[in-house]
Amino acid sequence: MNDKETNKAPDIYIYSDIGGKSVNEDYAGGFLGKNCGTIIVCDGLGGEGDGDLASEFVCEYLIKMFKKSFPDDQTRIEESLKEVNEQLILYQKKQDLNMMTTVVGCVFKDDRLIYFNIGDSRLYYFKEDKLKRQSYDHSAARLAVELKEITEEQIRTHKHRNMLLKAIGSDENLDVKQLYGEVKIEEGDACLLCTDGFWEYVLETEMEDALEKTKTAEEWAESMKEILLGRIDENNDNYTVACARFI
Repeated sequence: MNDKETNKAPDIYIYSDIGGKSVNEDYAGGFLGKNCGTIIVCDGLGGEGDGDLASEFVCEYLIKMFKKSFPDDQTRIEESLKEVNEQLILYQKKQDLNMMTTVVGCVFKDDRLIYFNIGDSRLYYFKEDKLKRQSYDHSAARLAVELKEITEEQIRTHKHRNMLLKAIGSDENLDVKQLYGEVKIEEGDACLLCTDGFWEYVLETEMEDALEKTKTAEEWAESMKEILLGRIDENNDNYTVACARFI
C-alpha cells in the first residue's frame, strides 16, 4: 500500500429533507464495519404509488443483506439487486400497491469502492477535489443526451428529466448488469450520493468548489445545501445527500 492509500473509516454525513412535499419519499442509510462499509440512497416514485414505503424497504433490505454477507465483487451486487427487486415486487402484491424506487449505493472495503445505481439518483466520486467518476442515469433525459438531442447540461431542465427507464420494482426481469463502476480509494478522495431533488440544483463545479473549501463531510454537505436552498421554490422535491470523505 502506498502512502496515498487508506484503510481508515471515512467521515460520513447523511442529510434528507422533505422539501415542499407532504411526504419524504427519499430514504438513506448505511453501516460501517471493519475496513468496510456501505452507503445507500433511494428515491421512491410517488407518482406510481407509496414511494416512501418502497425507498425505505429497498434501502433497509440491502443494508441487512450487506451486513450479513458483505458484497466484495460486482457479481454479488448484481445478485443483491435482483433479490431486492424480487422482494419489492412481492411486497407490492402483498400491500396491493404499485411502489417503486431508484437506488444508488456504494460498498467499500480496504482500498476498493464499487458503486451501483438504478434510476436517476446519482453517485459522484472525487479525487484531489475534482470529479472523476459519475453514475449513469437511467432516464429519458440521459437517453436524449446519448442521441445528441440535448447536451449534458440540459438534463436538469429537460421536460422528461423525471421519466425513468429503470427502477426497482418496475419489472420482474429487471436488467441489473453493468449498472456499476469501481474505483481505487486514495487518501483525500470523496464520494457524494444524492437524489435528483439535490443534483438538479447543485452543479458539479459547485460540488468541487464546496469540497475544496471544507474539511468534513458535514461541512461539505451543508455548503452545498446552502446553494440548493438559494434556488428552490416552495414546491420543490424532497432532497437527500450522503457525503463521504476518505481521510
